[in-house]
Amino acid sequence: MNSLKSALCISFILCLTLLYACKKNKEDIPTLYGSWVQDLPYSTDPLSKPSLGFLIGRDSIQFYVRFVTNEITYVKGTYRTDGNKFITNFKVVELRDANGQFVSIRPADGTYFKDATYLVTKNKFTLTYDGNPPGVPGLTTMSFLRQLPD
Repeated sequence: MNSLKSALCISFILCLTLLYACKKNKEDIPTLYGSWVQDLPYSTDPLSKPSLGFLIGRDSIQFYVRFVTNEITYVKGTYRTDGNKFITNFKVVELRDANGQFVSIRPADGTYFKDATYLVTKNKFTLTYDGNPPGVPGLTTMSFLRQLPD
């Protein structure tokens, strides 16, 4: 009987330990996860500018450009952060037509978001990076708004 009580006690403690170890809180969910669309001034003409955005997962990232023709270019790869540094490693560029059908894929070339830093405040993601040609000083800043599910 004592061995049964001991086994039950150990099982109960083990269950509590596992339950506590698996518990998630808001601080465990990275603030970058999700879908982000560029924060542009409102325009009455929806075809006036392409739209830009990010789809960010645990370690994967897709940067996309939706053109006025509704064609979409996805630049896909991985990312990591180091403090406020935002380091990307894009591997492929995929083009899809206005109907979402695959058109082409090619290896990503060049550097995207060189020397980037980021800041997330509430539902706004601000990315600052060196987007200029070599030898031209200055930084580029873009802001994105989190797309919340309906």
